[in-house]
Amino acid sequence: MFRDSRWRLASLALLVLGLGSAAGAQEANPAPIKDAGGELSIHGFGDWRYARTDGDNEVLSGAPGGSYTFAHLGVAFAKEVNSRLRLEAEALFAGEEHDIDLVYAFADVRLSSRASLRVGQVKQPFGLFSEVVQVGTLRPFIALPQSVYGPSGMAPEAFLGAGLTGQAPLGARWNMQWDAYAGGQNLEEKHAAEEAALGKPVFAEEFVLRSRRNMVGGRALFETPIEGFRFGGAAYSAEELEGSRHNTAIGSIEYVRRPFEFRGELIHQSASGDLRSTGWYAEAAYRLDTHWQLAGQYDHYTVDLLEEPEGTPGPASLREHREGILGVNYWVNPTCVFKVNYSRVDGNRFALPAEDAIAASIAAGTLRPKTNLIQFAVQFAF
Repeated sequence: MFRDSRWRLASLALLVLGLGSAAGAQEANPAPIKDAGGELSIHGFGDWRYARTDGDNEVLSGAPGGSYTFAHLGVAFAKEVNSRLRLEAEALFAGEEHDIDLVYAFADVRLSSRASLRVGQVKQPFGLFSEVVQVGTLRPFIALPQSVYGPSGMAPEAFLGAGLTGQAPLGARWNMQWDAYAGGQNLEEKHAAEEAALGKPVFAEEFVLRSRRNMVGGRALFETPIEGFRFGGAAYSAEELEGSRHNTAIGSIEYVRRPFEFRGELIHQSASGDLRSTGWYAEAAYRLDTHWQLAGQYDHYTVDLLEEPEGTPGPASLREHREGILGVNYWVNPTCVFKVNYSRVDGNRFALPAEDAIAASIAAGTLRPKTNLIQFAVQFAF
């Protein structure tokens, strides 16, 4: 996000890299840096992928003939100013695009032992992964499910404004994590498939920046007496500039207790006169031993476009995404993992030829609705 604001982030990037280099020069896993105001904690994560598709379609970082260009480095730091104030920020360095993105930057003011006020560009509390989208060591697959966390404009990483967050014990063995927030959003959407489905010219740019305002939202996530089992829901409503109000809700369920992991989420978005979209996924993973893990996932997404077509509507596959994924992981340790994923994609909502070839492919009737994707990645955190 925010590809046009890299000049504003240059000083932040230099600061983060400088601090990281100074700390890393002393030891591989640096301890927090202490100063008169408290502790400065620095953490990071990295991700490199090779991905290849068959045919002409591109999906995620995969391309015909194979792509080696996906590389991300994220650096997050937090400053304990005093017992009531904490400052947090994260910058993402995208190797394939040479971009620097500000993921979040906010002040956390402790109001009590169970509640805080967050102000700035804040991690959006929505779903199981919206606050850790880029951290590959926190999930069994290389990428998050496209149905929920893909470029469809439903699950942004951050909001701009203010929010309350806290914990609420519910009896002796239950606990609720809650959030309430208001402000705006900036997010990227991949709209080529929707434009083609309506018979419109396809955007020259792969991603389109959308801005939303007058947003209100909240989340409740319940920790249960069953170890590793939690569930909850979240929702927000936001007005798109020069567009409709988008209402989005998600339900989440998760059970994680070695050697098993089970997760599922269902998301729905509606905008009057614009669209209705629904996505869901279910996944399971099993640890064979300390290092090896097997995983499987099914991912499903459909969108109904409520606008009147401008030309001849494209094929129905442009509004659909169904994907089955098999994964094999080798965990060097909990902070470094090698992953191999095979995906069978049915639909063109997220799997399309390059933008300049989409219209010709549809006109010639050669658009392929099925795509095979193979990915290899190393993901780590420090």
